Amino acid sequence: MHRLAVAGRQADIAQDCGTRLGWAWLSWSRFGDVESLATSTLTLGSHATALYQRGWARRLIGRPQAALQDYQHALDLHRQAGDLIGESDTLSNIGMVHIGSGNHRQALDYFRQTLFIIQEIGYRAGESVTRYNIAMVHEMTGDLDQAVHELEQVVELEQVVELDRQIGHPDLSTHTAVLDRMRRQRAEGQRAESPGLTP
Repeated sequence: MHRLAVAGRQADIAQDCGTRLGWAWLSWSRFGDVESLATSTLTLGSHATALYQRGWARRLIGRPQAALQDYQHALDLHRQAGDLIGESDTLSNIGMVHIGSGNHRQALDYFRQTLFIIQEIGYRAGESVTRYNIAMVHEMTGDLDQAVHELEQVVELEQVVELDRQIGHPDLSTHTAVLDRMRRQRAEGQRAESPGLTP
């Protein structure tokens, strides 16, 4: 149906079919197919979801610069439409591209922009995921104090609103285990820095 809609220049139908098929294929790791599908949809004009899905696919097949271009275009469209959820999701995925490229400072900047938006709209599930991502970047850069701080907030959020049942992300017990591990790492690092102290 998508192919026929593209051939018939029926943008609404192609975009709707492409969106639904794109999400399914992303969940099945058919990233090359998603890239082709979205590219075909985009021949009918700009579409934020097609750009977002193609950016996601390109990031995962190792084309970070192309992914960033798609995400930036999608971000512009989300902002023009006033779609704050789309904007925050796209900012978050731009952050993920920067993590993959080793640009931790830029990743943190995008995650903080994401956090600002989702706190404004009260999107607690998104706040939990974003704080988790921020914590992971802090761990990568060796800042365990900030990593622990962010993870403590993640666990608190999930305990309060039981987000572990609402989001497709590591659940409360997993986050708690990661937090415990980081606390141990931090304590071991502090002991190593103070060899004259008895543990």
